Amino acid sequence: MGPQVRIDVGGGTFASNETSIASSNFNGNEIVAAWMDWRDSPPNPQPEDEVIHIGVGVSLDGGATWSDSILRPEVMWQGNLEFDPMTAYDDRTGTLWAGGMSRLAQDGAIFVARKDPGQSTFGPAITAWTGPRELIDKGWMAAGPPPGNPNATNVYIAFVQGFLVSTDMGNEWTLTTFWQFSGDHHLPRVGPGGEVYVVYREGGPVPLRHFLFRSFDGGSSFGTPILIVLRN
Repeated sequence: MGPQVRIDVGGGTFASNETSIASSNFNGNEIVAAWMDWRDSPPNPQPEDEVIHIGVGVSLDGGATWSDSILRPEVMWQGNLEFDPMTAYDDRTGTLWAGGMSRLAQDGAIFVARKDPGQSTFGPAITAWTGPRELIDKGWMAAGPPPGNPNATNVYIAFVQGFLVSTDMGNEWTLTTFWQFSGDHHLPRVGPGGEVYVVYREGGPVPLRHFLFRSFDGGSSFGTPILIVLRN
């Protein structure tokens, strides 16, 4: 491992956490990282005064140097609590995505922005889903081929309430599934044939269970969850 390189170069001394990072085999020198960023908070804030946004860093030289910025949702969803950063990559095209979640007083939104290959910045954020604020939580993202079509890319978001699918590189999104069971920390991944796998947890610290469930139709439906870890 080489020396550490700071990626939140504009963050000053403010806190950051809950990091996410992605890079594509299409061009491994292009990297995106995201984190929860406190730089817009007042000095020494009390919890009720904190301002949390999504920080995003981009490197075009394999991580040697970085530029960073704050990724905001559309104006109507901007507030002081923008959290749960997520990133994804597409090996087919080299496209990278970053996103997060926003909570206002009563409701909230999931938002995503795209960086096209060779670009040093992300496009404007797209609102992927809106709903009651308590349902906006614990989102992660993945991208890969849809079943039977290696020349296309689907982008997926799994979150505490359900599953979102984009078939046009993140411009438009559809909620295909509401989860019919409890659990959180849903992590999606895409297999080489377009299979979608989601792992999530229930309970904790004990008993703690981790489940896996699978989709073979591009996230339109999922089979019965499979227990993969049980800790009593």
